[in-house]
Amino acid sequence: MTFHRTLFPLLLIALVGTIALAQSESTVTPANLTFTTIDFPGAVATNVYDINSLGDMVGIYSGVSLPDYGFLYRSGVFTTIDYPSGYSSQAAGINDSGVIVGASFNRQLNASVGFLYDGTNFSPIRVPGVLNTEAWGINNASTIVGGDGDFGGNEGFALISGKFMLPESRRVPRVVSSCERTPSMQTFAA
Repeated sequence: MTFHRTLFPLLLIALVGTIALAQSESTVTPANLTFTTIDFPGAVATNVYDINSLGDMVGIYSGVSLPDYGFLYRSGVFTTIDYPSGYSSQAAGINDSGVIVGASFNRQLNASVGFLYDGTNFSPIRVPGVLNTEAWGINNASTIVGGDGDFGGNEGFALISGKFMLPESRRVPRVVSSCERTPSMQTFAA
């Protein structure tokens, strides 16, 4: 009997609290949002991966058959981002300076390479000693983040001022030109 006398008031308080919370949430007015469809002309699929504060978007589009290509969408105009000697490319990140990072698959090497594109030139990004590198994002300080690994295994990296920052779990340094340890990361010169 005591159990029911204690449990019932607690359940009633929980129920009243839940109803009050639901009512307070329903009175919140959402911001006016506008949704825009982004379709690369002639593509069967378009995926946007990043947008900077200026509204520039990057991503990937697919045709009826492979390969896929990266794109930049700026002021209503699409530009294809196609890494030289790559088979299939994707643009994954863009900062406010318009610098784009991404990855491209190389059929001859059967591997992916990350890249940085400044609007004129492509620069490869390769974590030393691994088969695959993909650049996924870049901030306004030009720090690049991405993933790397051999045969589908992925680990993360950050590329800061030309040096790769790798998780401490990589205790055996790969083939590199220099190595400096910090408490949580290993730093490798590119």
